[in-house]
Amino acid sequence: MKVRPTDLEVDLRRMYSAFLDTGTPPLSRRISFWLQNSEFHCVACYRLGRTALRLRAEGHWAAEPLNIAYRIWNRWTTHLHHFELSRCADIGPGLLLMHRHGVVVGPAVIGADYVIHQNVTIGQRVAGGDRSVPTIGRDVWIGPGAVVTGGITVGDGATI
Repeated sequence: MKVRPTDLEVDLRRMYSAFLDTGTPPLSRRISFWLQNSEFHCVACYRLGRTALRLRAEGHWAAEPLNIAYRIWNRWTTHLHHFELSRCADIGPGLLLMHRHGVVVGPAVIGADYVIHQNVTIGQRVAGGDRSVPTIGRDVWIGPGAVVTGGITVGDGATI
């Protein structure tokens, strides 16, 4: 039986390739990356929040301790890294955060292998009571300064 990698494992492989020029760095380089790379901290915090939500929905005992850990870590990443990635966003595996400053991602549905740069806002449109959220396809690159809000659909392979 083949075990499917977790979303965070897929994210990490993508980050290793982008930041360390190898998909499988030695353990010492991986540990250094985990401790020092703030983009990794932001993505890992998001994945922890999603896990806490899933466990809560399943009624698992570990949901509340994970939720508390997520809230503390999320507060830290928000204030220290100027980055907010809502756990209400549904993001597929392969998330690559290239520059974390000024990124705000609220409720949205985002496909796999997604790249995001600095000063990007994605999420729900609330003007006039509109609660719609964007749907973004697979293999999408969102460049610096982009704003994607409301009930729009961005197709696979798009560049914004």
